Amino acid sequence: MKATRKHQSKAENDDDASKVEVSVEISGHDRIARRAYELWMERGCLAGFDVENWRDAERWLENEERAESKEARSRYQNGP
Repeated sequence: MKATRKHQSKAENDDDASKVEVSVEISGHDRIARRAYELWMERGCLAGFDVENWRDAERWLENEERAESKEARSRYQNGP
């Protein structure tokens, strides 16, 4: 599953009607790597915990995906 992050921007001399929406896909591996890095930083940048940080990040992503899936099922069942 890939996450999609949307970014809105507008030209300097244009009005609000000219907003551009750009979607960037982020792979699961990249999300895990980013989260593992965040955990490393939060835990004081300690050496020797790379595997633990990576596994914790994997669990975090699994929980995120489970929550997203549950939310999508709920929207589908309840309608718009």
